[in-house]
Amino acid sequence: MRRGASIRLALVLGFSGLLVVAILARGAYISIACHDDLLREALRQQTRVRPIPAPRGPILDRHGSTLACTRENALVAVRLTAQSDRAALARYLETAGVCSASRARELMRDHRSGCVQISRGWLSSVVLARLAADAPDEIELSATMKRYYPCGPLAPELVGIVKLDGTGGSGLEIRHDAWLTGHPGRKVRYVTGGGWHTNAPPEKVIERPRAGGGLQLSIDACMQEIAQHHLRAGIRRLGATAGHAILLDPWTGEILALCEEPTFDPLQSGTLAPEALHADSYMDQYEPGSTFKIVPFIAALEAGVIAPDDTLHCGPGVRVMERCRIRDHRPFGVVTAAEVFSHSSNIGAGRIAERVGWEGVFRSAQALGFGMASGIDLAGEAHGYLPHPRRPRWSERSLVTIAYGQEVACNGLQLGLAYAAIANGGVLMKPLLVRAFLDASGDVVRRVQPQVVRQAMSPETAHTVRELLRQVVTEGTGGAAEVAWFPTAGKTGTAQIFDPERGGYSAEEHVLSFVGFAPYDAPRIVCTVSVRCTGDLHASEAAAPIFASIVEDVAPLLGEPGRAVAAGERRVETRVSIPDVRGLDPLDARRALLRERLIPVLEGRGPRVEAMRPQAYRQVRHGRVVHLTLGGVAGRATVQVPEVRGLSLRRAISLFADAGLALEVNGSGWVVRQDPAPGTEVSPDASCAVWGSPDVSRARRDALGVTQLALETG
Repeated sequence: MRRGASIRLALVLGFSGLLVVAILARGAYISIACHDDLLREALRQQTRVRPIPAPRGPILDRHGSTLACTRENALVAVRLTAQSDRAALARYLETAGVCSASRARELMRDHRSGCVQISRGWLSSVVLARLAADAPDEIELSATMKRYYPCGPLAPELVGIVKLDGTGGSGLEIRHDAWLTGHPGRKVRYVTGGGWHTNAPPEKVIERPRAGGGLQLSIDACMQEIAQHHLRAGIRRLGATAGHAILLDPWTGEILALCEEPTFDPLQSGTLAPEALHADSYMDQYEPGSTFKIVPFIAALEAGVIAPDDTLHCGPGVRVMERCRIRDHRPFGVVTAAEVFSHSSNIGAGRIAERVGWEGVFRSAQALGFGMASGIDLAGEAHGYLPHPRRPRWSERSLVTIAYGQEVACNGLQLGLAYAAIANGGVLMKPLLVRAFLDASGDVVRRVQPQVVRQAMSPETAHTVRELLRQVVTEGTGGAAEVAWFPTAGKTGTAQIFDPERGGYSAEEHVLSFVGFAPYDAPRIVCTVSVRCTGDLHASEAAAPIFASIVEDVAPLLGEPGRAVAAGERRVETRVSIPDVRGLDPLDARRALLRERLIPVLEGRGPRVEAMRPQAYRQVRHGRVVHLTLGGVAGRATVQVPEVRGLSLRRAISLFADAGLALEVNGSGWVVRQDPAPGTEVSPDASCAVWGSPDVSRARRDALGVTQLALETG
């Protein structure tokens, strides 16, 4: 019996030993031979690799003011269930300013359950504060990076928009998308077997994102605001349908401002129709009318076939030609060539063109850049139309009608560059929009130098035409373009619009233009103004006054001190009190000034307005420029503590960081208390603290106060 027990024990021990050896062998095989495969499978099941969006590079104006940048903002979604009160949710989203009424109604009609994205556009701090304070449980906020415009919708036709997927959609945003787009990073998030995110262990960054490069433009934000204001005011006054204004540096070809009406707000890019992104100033072409009369005059002066004092017979105001009549706005009889130009005689311009011949006029137009793209660093530029005399449809009258701007087409930028060549002594410049490419840290990588296209005319001819353009203002049709202390020169143009359905020109619609420069004897700036109107209007009463208003307000920015204007020349204008916008977000400050018909000009960088010039509450005229100095981080004696009660801790941290204040965070969830109190002026190195609670209702109750909450609930 004892012997049998020993055998059984030996067998059990032997079997157990073999089992242990087998297990160890299997473990060794799995640990060594299958290690890589099993590690990959474990990582696949337990982790999720997520991209970290890279900040898109900023777009700056010539002085460093930020026109477009990338900032963190909230993405709003609604988690719908069968029990959700969709009507109440829709009303809340609409009244809170999260979405439009149509989008809210769409939510009511949607019977699906699950998470529905409501708004991917920019949400203001006011909307975010309300969502943090009293949003229903179904509404979820998640942080994301969005394009932001600190100076407001400034030159959106040039800057462009960014689509919801983070890529460029128009303008420079799409033209230089590869440069502005950074390299995204990657992070690992650990998940449970059911796929839910877990913080144990915490997520890990495996590759940090690299921010995109930036662009510095030739645009001057101050000039852009001024031009936009006066263009908008002029179009309102005239009842015009559209218009544009362009400011150029005649010596470098830099575009200092380019504005259009109607314009658009890039913050609303998700709701914009494609036609809203169309930039008429360089994408559309139109017949320039009398502004084109510089071409036959330049051709004649270059060929030596005419002098300003030569006389021309313009007859009784009508000239009959091959199945058409050439008309002047009044009979001129015998006049000098200079008077033909200053009084804008169509008949006289035609006779000068006939003296030169078709080849001289055609070559002169080509030399000034008509009929070809100017080369602006944007897609979609219209080339214009300059018919060659050997092409079909050229007739005896074509040379005459082209002389006063019919049968030829150009865009507004081409017209401005041609006048810039007159202003700078005869040199045609390529338009310069991007001055420099910046790296992620803001340092210049490459500068773009001004580029000469060709010598379009001799300096002597340019000087003579400048004097003729000055006479247009002092003695002719451009009197309304005069600025008393900053003498201007330029040309009016009233052009009919060709109607392809009728096969002729519209009797009601016109393009009214004034193109000129100032000061005429030493030009510093070229300005093109063009408006599209209906009715019996002329450029002298429509476009010329807008030109004068823009040049008058832009001149001080050029370092040209203004002389006192005689009392009889002062304009009588209503006055308005400047609202106090110190401490406001730049966008809110800008809107407050625009409501009072004042022109906000933002200077410096920072999240809020620190100072303003002129001072608040001063009585000034409508259209006055108000300089707003931005700040929020450095260079101040004190900092105002922001209001963060009722906001998420993440949002509170962001606001205190913008203010340059150190923050001690206690608790989690939503802010219920802060120290010091909101609005307190503290030193920049002061330490502040906030306390959070995961209970949203408590956070709201403590933030609003019991009394206010009782009033709200009735």
